[in-house]
Amino acid sequence: MFGYGVPILSEAADYVTKAGVKLSEMKKGALIMLNIRARFKSRSFGDVGGAVITKDVMHHPDVDFEMVIEVTMDEHKKNEAEACKYLTNWIAGPEPRLKTPKQVAAEKKRAEAFKAKNGKEKPNSNPSEKRRAYQPVMQSISHMYEAIKRPVVVAWFEAVERSELAMTPAEAAEWLTDVNPRKKPEELSQARFMASARGRPAMTVAIHAMYINLGVSDRIRAPKHCGDVEAAHGTSGHYALALMFVRNALTLFASGRRRRSGVDNRWYDFWRVELEGLKDLLPNSTAPWNGLVFTDDNDTRRFEFDVALAPIVGKRGRFRLPQAPGGGGGTVAGSSALADVSSASGGSPVGASSADGVGLAPRGSAPGGDTAGGIVLLSVPDCWAPHWAGKVP
Repeated sequence: MFGYGVPILSEAADYVTKAGVKLSEMKKGALIMLNIRARFKSRSFGDVGGAVITKDVMHHPDVDFEMVIEVTMDEHKKNEAEACKYLTNWIAGPEPRLKTPKQVAAEKKRAEAFKAKNGKEKPNSNPSEKRRAYQPVMQSISHMYEAIKRPVVVAWFEAVERSELAMTPAEAAEWLTDVNPRKKPEELSQARFMASARGRPAMTVAIHAMYINLGVSDRIRAPKHCGDVEAAHGTSGHYALALMFVRNALTLFASGRRRRSGVDNRWYDFWRVELEGLKDLLPNSTAPWNGLVFTDDNDTRRFEFDVALAPIVGKRGRFRLPQAPGGGGGTVAGSSALADVSSASGGSPVGASSADGVGLAPRGSAPGGDTAGGIVLLSVPDCWAPHWAGKVP
């Protein structure tokens, strides 16, 4: 009954209106969370599609934190202190849905494979356990980007006339290599999936699919004069977003995996890395460029952000600074546990993991965040600081 999906929300609303139904405080909190999450997710979708400057395409985590508090205050008429208190309270987790025989058989097969490999039973997860109210809301961010990513990736594969299921790891890795392997060291690097004879127009098709999915198809404009071509109008940030999604999919395929792991794919950090590689590649005018018009290309500050670019941090502390278009970058070794992800400037890896994290500091500790050991510390609202610091279980 108390699942976190949209259909379950309407069923739960009908259920609680029945006479004699009594809910625990944690289940009441879960219902409140569902309304907050629906509004937050809808607003975030709109912000991506309607952004008119690059830095507004993807929200910095600080902005997401503030938006969650703002939506909570507005939805339930709370002040900031009350909203923060609710968001850090425990709520009931979603109850498991009934599984089909096919799903049960698949789970049994995975459990047997786990036992054969590890010599022990696979631990059972309990989706009904309690959780903090803010956690499902913040998880919806990565769910949203996965929803935006899917039509982009599908469109790119269709444009290059390849099937995702048929693509081998070797072929995926080839798409991530430099389009010009014999280039001079000072020349800019560009991966084949974005700059080859098939890859570049495929990215234009992928951009079109993204705008249609976001409900902003009016960004795709028909030619006005003889000799003009149809062009998709958007910011440099929108282009970087589509590149990031396609690169991520190809990187997964090249590694032999087909699905992402973890809840958060660190989209914001990867997007910032992608933008770094585009600084010297994109035109500085609003003239059509390969079927695209970058509406902010006259803005000399389009690549400037309030917070410095965070390094991509591995699970156990190892990270590589993203390479500049002409080379460079640095590496700090701390572990071998690293999942490589190609950098924005070409096929070079910038080690990363879907479970990566960055440091967090209370808001106000330093304007725009602080740094420690080269890692950006993201600021969070004061009332959340004890939880992020690990002082609240």
